Amino acid sequence: MKKLYFIMLILIIGCSKEDTTPLCVDYDGNVYKTVQIGDQLWMAENLRVAHDSAGGKIPYCHGSDTLYGDYYSYYAVTVAIPKGWRIPTETDILKLVAYLGDGAGGKLKQAGTKTWEGPNVGATNSTGFTAIPAGYKQILNYNSGAYSYSIYGRGNYSNMWMIKEGNYCVFSISYTSDAVIVGSNATGLNSVRCIKK
Repeated sequence: MKKLYFIMLILIIGCSKEDTTPLCVDYDGNVYKTVQIGDQLWMAENLRVAHDSAGGKIPYCHGSDTLYGDYYSYYAVTVAIPKGWRIPTETDILKLVAYLGDGAGGKLKQAGTKTWEGPNVGATNSTGFTAIPAGYKQILNYNSGAYSYSIYGRGNYSNMWMIKEGNYCVFSISYTSDAVIVGSNATGLNSVRCIKK
């Protein structure tokens, strides 16, 4: 009888539905979680690639922070995006916000206060997007390939690159609100969340 239960268990496991969510793989071989929200497929992690498609080093990127990801200039964004993915446009963000309705920012950001400062208003992460409050990186001094920097706003907000009317800007989510701010001027180097082409 035990043997029969064991065989049935193997058959059930073997016939379970396979995950068919497309993978996102960058030029360093990092594999990113993805999430389907409405008819849009998004990265569910911040980009952390340090090299472009030609193998060149992306300025100011280390590629090692699996929680917060890395920070990119508007130029670096153009060479860092994984094949088959792109930077979201204003239209993409507005469509996402309309699909999610009231409290869209809360539905996109990681719940709790592990990475976000309190009160982290409305945070449920019901979409699985898991926005992380990486803040932004400001280069303070650059000299012969070496540089110093500071990170501002970590724990307080997530700034992610987007394109509005052909220009790079950011969409933001804050710990003090459940809204999404679309099209803010970018300060420093910011996070990247790509959308599938």
